[in-house]
Amino acid sequence: TIDGRDILFLYGNASQEHEVALPLTGTPNRLQQSSLVNVTFTHEAPVAPGTTIVNFLSGVEGLVTVWDSDTQLVLYADSDTAATFWAPSIASNTDSFQNFWGIGTNESVLVGGPYLVRNASIEGTTLSLRGDLKTDVRLTVIAPRKIRDITWNGQSISGDFQSATAAGQGVTALGGFVADLQLSSQFTGISVPKLEGWKFKDSLPEVQRGFDDVDWVEADKRTTNIPFKPYYGDGRILYGCDYGFCENTVLWRGHFIANGAEKSVNLSINGGE
Repeated sequence: TIDGRDILFLYGNASQEHEVALPLTGTPNRLQQSSLVNVTFTHEAPVAPGTTIVNFLSGVEGLVTVWDSDTQLVLYADSDTAATFWAPSIASNTDSFQNFWGIGTNESVLVGGPYLVRNASIEGTTLSLRGDLKTDVRLTVIAPRKIRDITWNGQSISGDFQSATAAGQGVTALGGFVADLQLSSQFTGISVPKLEGWKFKDSLPEVQRGFDDVDWVEADKRTTNIPFKPYYGDGRILYGCDYGFCENTVLWRGHFIANGAEKSVNLSINGGE
C-alpha cells in the first residue's frame, strides 16, 4: 500500500502466456495503454461477480499498467524488468523497529531501474533514495502524491512528474515519477590498497585427529520419523534433527577400526526436511 492505495506488482516470463483473476475496484484514471500491450479483459462466466480475468499474451516486455484507479494500481512486467524493482521501507518515527516492515512501519515506495536501492526516506515533499548503479538507467518511482522532489545519493534528480501522468506515456496518474539516472562522471573506480600481513585461524578444530569429542551427543538411535530411511549402514540414524540439531551448521565425527583395505567412503547427505 502506497498513499492509501493498494499496489499489486505481477510478473511473468515474456515467452509465456499468463492469466490472473482480480477484483478491480475504484474509479479508473484516464491513463491509456500503448497499442503494443496485449491485455484482454473478460467478465464471462464462471467468473465470480466483481472479478476480472486478465490475460497476458506472450511477448509483453517492460512495465505495463493493468489498472490505475483511486484505490488500486496493478502493474505487470516481464521477469527481467521485475528484477530491477525495489520496495524499500520508509522508516517510521518509532524508537524501535522503525525500518521493519509490518512491525515499525507500513510505508513504502516502489522504485524501478537501479541495480540496488539501499535506503529510502521521506522528509516533507522530498523522497531521498540511496543505492548503486551499474549503468545508466530509466528511473521509475511510485510514491505518495505529496512528493515533488526526488534525490539519488544526495543529488537532485531532474525528472518529470508530468510524463508519468500523461495519457499513454506513464505508469500511473497518481504519484508517478520518471527520470534518467546516470553514473557519476566523477567515478573512476576504486583504488584497492595493498593487502598484506594476512592472518588466519583454523575454524574447524573438529577435523583434527586429536580433537576430543567425548562430550558430543552419540548418534545411536535406530528409529526416525523422517520419511527417508538410511540407505545402508548398521541401522543407526544420523539425521541431526533426531538429536536436537535442526538448524545452523551440524558436524559429525565418525570412528571405525580400519583393516587397511579401505579405499573410499560413501556419504549420502539430505537436507531441508
